[in-house]
Amino acid sequence: MNIKAWYENIYRSGYGTMYPESHVIRFYEYFLKKKHIESAERPTIFDFGCGNGTHQIYFASKGFQVYGADVSESAIDMARERIPEAGRNFVAIEPEQDIDSLFNTKFDVIFANQSLYYLSDTGLARTLQQMHSMLKDNGIVFFTMMGTKNYYYDLTDETCCDGLKKVHLPDRIGGCVSINFTASEDELARKLLPFRPGFIGYYDWVSPEGSTFHYYFVGGK
Repeated sequence: MNIKAWYENIYRSGYGTMYPESHVIRFYEYFLKKKHIESAERPTIFDFGCGNGTHQIYFASKGFQVYGADVSESAIDMARERIPEAGRNFVAIEPEQDIDSLFNTKFDVIFANQSLYYLSDTGLARTLQQMHSMLKDNGIVFFTMMGTKNYYYDLTDETCCDGLKKVHLPDRIGGCVSINFTASEDELARKLLPFRPGFIGYYDWVSPEGSTFHYYFVGGK
């Protein structure tokens, strides 16, 4: 099942966080709130893989002009309903679609939480180059990538196509999904070029299935 159909299925079945995740709140508190970005007049933030809009609701509450894109039309419909004043700023896209012409604006922040690792190596490199052109010269990016310590990695087979490994999820809707895993901080920095790293870390909690390990990357041009 492709990623668009997979996400349509799970969003229609009630998927989607309703509260901002702790690592996103920390990103705001430690990297946005304390920097010049908060002094901008209604700074702009683009959320790649915005889902149902939960994190953009959070950033809107901090004074940001919010924009988002997602492969799930159901998720975009939810985001528009939840943030009606920014409804036109949320668009449905196709997997690995070009994004640099979606909006006629440059962004202070580009945010991609748990979305970039669904892209192949080729698609990731192209999307990052486009994000680089969409970001203001003094802008900030926040990206997450799934690490090989995540329990999903133990559910992969040997099949790998352009950086993607198939993850078999028998208890989940759709049964499988393809992930671009990252093994180390050095690999993370290489994958996320052309952005220069400012801070690299990780977040994790142990679910009943195992580790949910993700790297996070804060950087800029």
